[in-house]
Amino acid sequence: MTTINEQSVADVIGQSPQASRLFDQLGIPWAASTDSTFGDLCQAAGLEPSIVRGVLFDSSAASDRITRALDDRASLSELVDHIVVRHHGYLRRKLPLMQLLLDRAILIEGDRCPSLRQVEQVFRQLRRVVGEHMIMEEQVLFPLIRELDGAARRGTGYRGGIHRSISSILHDHGPTEQLMVKLRQLTGDYNPPLDCCPPYAALVKELRELECDMLEHTRKEVDLLLPRAQKVEEGLLKQTAVPAHR
Repeated sequence: MTTINEQSVADVIGQSPQASRLFDQLGIPWAASTDSTFGDLCQAAGLEPSIVRGVLFDSSAASDRITRALDDRASLSELVDHIVVRHHGYLRRKLPLMQLLLDRAILIEGDRCPSLRQVEQVFRQLRRVVGEHMIMEEQVLFPLIRELDGAARRGTGYRGGIHRSISSILHDHGPTEQLMVKLRQLTGDYNPPLDCCPPYAALVKELRELECDMLEHTRKEVDLLLPRAQKVEEGLLKQTAVPAHR
């Protein structure tokens, strides 16, 4: 069976049209190399084929399965699902792409543009902080919120326990926002030099979109999900409180 590394560039683009856009973002001159294999094209550009393949397939498989409006009718579990699919999914798709664009930009013009090295340092910190934040939410906070939602629907007893997790999550938002501010400053408010290479221009565009998504992501947690979860928990704890003996 032929692997994607052995397929021609023309065949890869035919099967996944978004591949041509990815090649353009990375500054890979694919149009004159459609007879070359995918693997050879990536290696000639100084890129690891497996990384490019991962970004390509993750992008083509991406879909937002949550379509219900985020209004008062949405349950806590639906809000959690929306955040995981829409925003965590976005981060898992886009952060590897941005790293790929950054690596490519440094390879092409790192010597001419020293600030790219600073962008790389800050971006790596951002990936680490965001990754830890998502793990904390998906493995600790969100299961607690789903448990809370289930208890509220069933009217059964609830032990409580989300306040500490909420405090931790809110604390994590500060470093993330500071790192995004640094990236904005280092890229001139997301305005790359007119003569920069295509990967750097594409990276700056992605960073601008990342900032917008993270602001929306934070708003949904801080203004919708977390206050609603706290309110539901307070109500349940009052219902399950044991009256004091006189």
